[in-house]
Amino acid sequence: MTVTRFVLVVASLCCSTACQTTLRQVRDLPPALTLPGPTFGLEVTGSHREAALEQLELGLRQHGQPVRCDGACAGQTVIRAKVVDTSVTPRIIAPNLLRAMTDVIVQATVDIDALDATGQTLSSKRYFGSITGNVLQTPTQVLEAQAVQIATRRFLRKLLPRSLDIELAVETGGSLDPGVDRALSGDLAGADAEFTKLTQTEPKNAAAWYDLGVVAELQGDEDRALSAYKTAHELRNASLYRDAVRHLEARLNEN
Repeated sequence: MTVTRFVLVVASLCCSTACQTTLRQVRDLPPALTLPGPTFGLEVTGSHREAALEQLELGLRQHGQPVRCDGACAGQTVIRAKVVDTSVTPRIIAPNLLRAMTDVIVQATVDIDALDATGQTLSSKRYFGSITGNVLQTPTQVLEAQAVQIATRRFLRKLLPRSLDIELAVETGGSLDPGVDRALSGDLAGADAEFTKLTQTEPKNAAAWYDLGVVAELQGDEDRALSAYKTAHELRNASLYRDAVRHLEARLNEN
């Protein structure tokens, strides 16, 4: 069960262009996924297979005994991972020309399914990992393997209980206020609906996308929150949006 210990308005701030209200929320979260043990069969395919296997073995050891069974996993919980894709793109913003030529963003896509001993699907989802590096300092193959492991860790995080202390600023004013009022009253689902509707009627409203990301994050829907933050940042290069993307990505990429 998810327990929200408190939601607190920390501060309100207005400047010449916008107003913000900062919220702090503490949530106790149970594991999003529980795997029946005591053994877990591992089947991994695709590029950088060993990187994904090593990360799965490391993360599953605290829950039971991971075993590489490669297609012969009958009678036990099975984790099937497929490294779908890795990509390398130049980093757009760099401090100088040399770094612009050698800094890259490496992304990995990994599909991970969890099945119980009867073959019933417990979880099936696509996970993404992203890392920034310099190809003169770290070989591309190593960066790709690290991105695969980051994506795999996002699956492993679902197995752990968490206590999250989140402090986020919502933008206020004008068409944002109905959603903000719902958020301040604790009705996050209602706020989510308001901001979702606003992004549909005002798709270029960066603040609406950002506030949608805030309420999604407060509800624990981190993938949707990150997508909304990124949309806000694409629409307007504001430090508030950029920091939201960076901070959430950093938390998602933690061990």
